[in-house]
Amino acid sequence: MKSKLLSICLVLFVFLMQAQQPYVATPTIIPQNPSSNSIIKVLTKVTTANQGIVVDNNTHTINGLQIKIKGCYWQGMLTATQAYIDTLIIGQLLPGNYQVIQKAYLSTTQQHCSIIDSNQVSFTFNVSQFTGLAEELKNEAFYFYPNPCLNSLNFSLFSPDIEFFIYSYNAVLCKKGNLINKSINVSDLPNGIYFISIQDKDKNIFQTQKFLKLGE
Repeated sequence: MKSKLLSICLVLFVFLMQAQQPYVATPTIIPQNPSSNSIIKVLTKVTTANQGIVVDNNTHTINGLQIKIKGCYWQGMLTATQAYIDTLIIGQLLPGNYQVIQKAYLSTTQQHCSIIDSNQVSFTFNVSQFTGLAEELKNEAFYFYPNPCLNSLNFSLFSPDIEFFIYSYNAVLCKKGNLINKSINVSDLPNGIYFISIQDKDKNIFQTQKFLKLGE
């Protein structure tokens, strides 16, 4: 009996000694230059040394000009890195310089977060005062179609002063340019979910929306 107990303790000790801090990548803010009129999203990426599961999903709290994000992960026993990508909708924020602190915890169990290690990252971003746009560029008058799309996105308005940015679901910039035509060719994008941000020449983001790219 004592021998079995000793063996179990030894295995647990080895497992704890092998536990590595989760890697927390700096989150991505969408849109890149938000104003107080923007619906702000935060894309996060956490990587563990071993494959496992999410014990507690990412949650966030806002206290003044500070946003705290936390999640808990069980990294399992299989030695292969695993990335967890999540999108948090923060919503609209008052103008100001915000600090984001994201903390990832490593757990010894799958059932609840029993912390053995953690890692965190911190960064700041600015929310500018929304100063308004020309009437024809307001959100309710500006739209694109179709969604889902196959080869192109068509826009209700276009101007060389309007710039677009297309991001993949894990916050990789895939395409950008100016709306010099009434449509954007997206046939070269792999099938999947994307975010498109539209801004004017003064870098005021006035629209961020999600669209689905489908194959023929």
